[in-house]
Amino acid sequence: MDQNILPTQAVRLDKIITGTYNVPGNYKVVYQTNLSNGAWRTMYDNLSTMQNHTLDASPAALGLASNEYVTAFMVSFGVVPANFRQVETPRVYCSVLPHLTGGTQFVNQADVGGIVETSSVSLAPPL
Repeated sequence: MDQNILPTQAVRLDKIITGTYNVPGNYKVVYQTNLSNGAWRTMYDNLSTMQNHTLDASPAALGLASNEYVTAFMVSFGVVPANFRQVETPRVYCSVLPHLTGGTQFVNQADVGGIVETSSVSLAPPL
């Protein structure tokens, strides 16, 4: 699991470059919006870990309402072996909102984790 909470006061999600991974398999990308009441929706499914995908995450591509935007997204790999790792680096592209001025700072929060046997593991830094 790789969850990314976007700084929506500053940016809007445009696209995701998924990267590639060292073990064959499939995964999906899910997302939440400001209007989804915490529910996760599927953005793209059945993606190959061996192929670098460019995912259009624009409001038009996702069929979002005019006042709706992505607030978080998560990459879900399911069960993977202990040596699972990225080969090509994933990337996230966003547009900065026009009302921001020079020198404005914001933080993007990403959480990488999973479940080991029956224990939850998170690699997120403390806030």
